[in-house]
Amino acid sequence: MNIRDLFTLENDTAFQQLNQEVNSFNTLKILKLENHEIRHSNILAWLLNPKENHTLRDYFLRKMIEHLILIDENSDNLQYHTVCGILNQSLMESHVYREVKTNQNRYIDLLIVNQQLKTVLLIENKFYSTESAHQLDDYLVFISAKLEKTRYTKFFTQRIDVNMWDNPAELTQAMTVLFNSSEFTLLRKQVAAILNHENPIKEEAAETVESSSFDESKIQIQHAFKNWMEIKNIPETHYRVSSKNLSFKIPLFDAFKEKLGETREKWWWDNGPFLFWMNINPDYLYFTLEVGPIEADKRVMLMENMKEKGIQFTKKGLNLEAKFNKIYSNTKTIEELTETELLNTFNELYDNKNLQIILEKLQMIYDETVSKIE
Repeated sequence: MNIRDLFTLENDTAFQQLNQEVNSFNTLKILKLENHEIRHSNILAWLLNPKENHTLRDYFLRKMIEHLILIDENSDNLQYHTVCGILNQSLMESHVYREVKTNQNRYIDLLIVNQQLKTVLLIENKFYSTESAHQLDDYLVFISAKLEKTRYTKFFTQRIDVNMWDNPAELTQAMTVLFNSSEFTLLRKQVAAILNHENPIKEEAAETVESSSFDESKIQIQHAFKNWMEIKNIPETHYRVSSKNLSFKIPLFDAFKEKLGETREKWWWDNGPFLFWMNINPDYLYFTLEVGPIEADKRVMLMENMKEKGIQFTKKGLNLEAKFNKIYSNTKTIEELTETELLNTFNELYDNKNLQIILEKLQMIYDETVSKIE
């Protein structure tokens, strides 16, 4: 279940009724842990940490903040609108700390810090006890002092999805994409100018220059791709060119689609089991072969067959809830290439030996298993 499914479930009337009926069920009480404050705090820390293995990202943290906002006594709080504004931002960079020691030798049960949003949340977990003298005041003084002495400030972040973390080649590609991104390139130039006591490049001017250059490169890349599709005898109905991506399919993918059906939700423009796609970037092409969210049991069957053939993907690809999985990716630098050179690059990406082996294995899976499905 993903976060979107969870929100849908919350608003389902039948689920709300069921929740009311079983609300008295308490797992901690059954396990005789209802009086163990530390265990409670450990569970809360796990739930509120967006990067924990519950895979629901910042869902629990966001729900807790929503709950605080909805409490009537907080509606007149001077910080009400500030806290509301936090919910318009991603909470993924929040870090959860346990048992943080203060200067007065007290311990904060849960400390949640988000440097990007300049937000600190303190949770004092009380079980059959009350606040000790000046306890929360001590916490606030401690936090203010720590913030004043902050030595490191994160002022730029960027992320990219990595399918196989144990694959050095894919990690290298991901790091190359991040390092060469237009945003980080601009930042490097600005920092370099400051260190050299020069006037830093203004963001607006830089964006205008980069945008103009990018538009020209984009048109060239799109035109070269269309020519490549024509050379490969791939009809217009089997590829798409958008402002951000290039995508296409081959006859084998249609054969899989005929037997396995369309995806259970809208996926790209074809809604089939497989698709090739590329990011449009003036400096590089990021080329990917991906498996889409076809019907769960058929998808698991397909992924199991792929695993048996030695096609690599993440373990989550075998889960019934899984949707998208990259099974091949490659990156090529294309900065300042001519159209002929771009055509050669497209060929190099598609004719790559590893990719062709994967396509051969997919053909075998189709011939041996999928083609026999009624």
